[in-house]
Amino acid sequence: MNAPTLRRSWPIVPSLLAVIAGCAIASAPPAARALTPTPLAAQLPSLALVSAAMATLDDEGVPKTGYAVIKGEKAPVPDVQMGDPAVVARIVDEGKNRNKVMEHLTHISDEIGPRLTGSTALENFENWAKAQFDGWGLKTEMWKWGDFPVRFDRGPSSGKVVMRGAAGSEWRTVRELQFTTSAWTAGTEGAVRGPVVKMPENEEQFEAVKDKLKGAWLLIKPTASGGRRGVMAGGGPAGRQRTFANIRAKWAGKPIAGDDTPAPEPFAKDGVSGAYEGTASGGRFAGAEGVPVTIELWVGQEGTARGTLALGTFRAGRFNGGTYDRSTGELTFTIEGGRGAAPYTVKVKDGVLSGQSNPEEGEPVKVSAKVQDPEKAQEAEAAKGPSLEERILKAGPAGFISASNDDRVRTGGSYRGIDGASPPVDAEVMVRQADYDYINSRVADGLPIQVEFDLPHTFKAGPIPVHNVIAEIPGTVWPDEVVIISAHMDSWNGPGSQGTTDNGTGTSVTMEAARILMAAGAKPKRTIRFILWSGEEQGLLGSREYVKVLKEKGELEKISACFVDDGGTNYEGGLQCLDSQVSILAAATAPVNGVFYSETDKKHLDVNIRPSARAGGGMAGGSSDHASFQREGVPGFFWDEVGRADYQFGWHTQNDKLNLAIPEYLMQSSTCAAVTAYNLACAPSLLPRKPLPKEEEPKKDGAAEAVGAVGAGR
Repeated sequence: MNAPTLRRSWPIVPSLLAVIAGCAIASAPPAARALTPTPLAAQLPSLALVSAAMATLDDEGVPKTGYAVIKGEKAPVPDVQMGDPAVVARIVDEGKNRNKVMEHLTHISDEIGPRLTGSTALENFENWAKAQFDGWGLKTEMWKWGDFPVRFDRGPSSGKVVMRGAAGSEWRTVRELQFTTSAWTAGTEGAVRGPVVKMPENEEQFEAVKDKLKGAWLLIKPTASGGRRGVMAGGGPAGRQRTFANIRAKWAGKPIAGDDTPAPEPFAKDGVSGAYEGTASGGRFAGAEGVPVTIELWVGQEGTARGTLALGTFRAGRFNGGTYDRSTGELTFTIEGGRGAAPYTVKVKDGVLSGQSNPEEGEPVKVSAKVQDPEKAQEAEAAKGPSLEERILKAGPAGFISASNDDRVRTGGSYRGIDGASPPVDAEVMVRQADYDYINSRVADGLPIQVEFDLPHTFKAGPIPVHNVIAEIPGTVWPDEVVIISAHMDSWNGPGSQGTTDNGTGTSVTMEAARILMAAGAKPKRTIRFILWSGEEQGLLGSREYVKVLKEKGELEKISACFVDDGGTNYEGGLQCLDSQVSILAAATAPVNGVFYSETDKKHLDVNIRPSARAGGGMAGGSSDHASFQREGVPGFFWDEVGRADYQFGWHTQNDKLNLAIPEYLMQSSTCAAVTAYNLACAPSLLPRKPLPKEEEPKKDGAAEAVGAVGAGR
């Protein structure tokens, strides 16, 4: 049993890792099924078991029949009880030889298209997906998780540069534009054509072009910046939309919909309220210096805190749920953004404010500011009169044009604060960098170009019900215990996108896994639940609410694991897991290994189990729906997406189309999801939830050193 007897580079120790970690699970009687792992000391195999594992290797140390992949190396399949081998064989055969994943994806991309949460397209998809599950014989449900305040639909949109030569000649198209607009923002009433005028950045520039602004498309300089009252060229479309909404609310004498910030009023002389100015650092501003921050704060006698916070050169947001503790000087509030809520905790003392955001994922943004003299600040504000951006809006431009930082235009947006009965009115398009450079160059040369945009945006006042689509194969032995296979069905809906790789691919894989299992006649011992989430792009809304309800019902402890496919068109090439989960996951995924071979990649599309101190993997562990389960201690996994596809090329951009899909990868993924779900649903226990205690790791001596010391993967 000495490692030198193996002629391959992979040692016997990691090869037998899963055998060691999973032995006790395999032999545990049904009554012993539990949520905690068996102590590692009790899991050490006998020498006879080790010899049997060695007998499955050929002369070069490669498994003869079937293999697992652990830490990137082939290994014997762990001796853990899984599903019926005959059923597994039928699943693999169906997935490899009669796979329909591309049929699903083609329908989703070509017939339904991009699927924004709350949109008509997503509703159409939900109904279609449920009908498919029903037709395959699964138990289905449209699980309502909430209501959206507004429905936003985007029709076929176009943008172009037009020009005419000799006087009196017809306008002709000289360039088709690739662009996007944020979801839940203003469109146009039909095609709107107008000259291009550079956005004025100061008083001198404004005076030079003020008579040309009406009906013009204003070209925003990518590097433009302004102070708190300057033109809000920084911060992207979202920041400008908030600024424009603030201005129009001010003109109308009413607050923005959903905003509880007070109308401008004098700051109380209480030593706390006032306008604070300073700098921000860290988080999304990492590496930047002197990023300006402004906080306007009104503190009530009852400890409430209202106000606004501006980061960089744009209005970042308004306080939600603000409180101020006069005894400790602690100010807390939340800022709502496109990806959800960002809570802040700061200290206010002696005219100095300092603290940071507390994001669930990523690094915090730190802020530090000093209070300005309230009387002088408000006198200065009044003396300035209408701000530059107010006067620009008053002039009546057709809309605004900004630039991407490359040739991909990324779509985002926020529905928060949008009133379907009184939707936004200021249109902004973001064009790719090459198109911006083209327009800017011709404007600089004084050529008589115009641009024309047709942006058919439709708003419908809510409430708009939003759902997760759920389908089940009931368990035959432990029906209350569940393995979840899932993906989010919603997508952004920028012009040109079909929502294919984010996340039509994961959606199609999940649906095909369900079809494969039904076609194979699988009868799992636990329930296999297939869930198509919505609201993922707006902050995991559908999965968060679902987990919340399961927690309230006490059902989370019965969830063995939740798997999410949300990494594009690459294949399900691995899982990052705890040491205690290695053996069962290696055994569950092993039947896929060696089955799918890519002639392009010149390799088998195998599944690598990666021991780690932190399970889950993918998207920094927290930016897809598996994270909603992880936060409550339920094993949540984001499949490693392995392969030749460039995910970032299509992610949230105009390039996310059906031609990006790689059929051989999606066939492997749908089969892998089906096999893994069935095997885990038939395993003798739920997936362990805790790491192996260090005190139970074997000592590195004797037989333990030979076969078990690496078992914890540390």
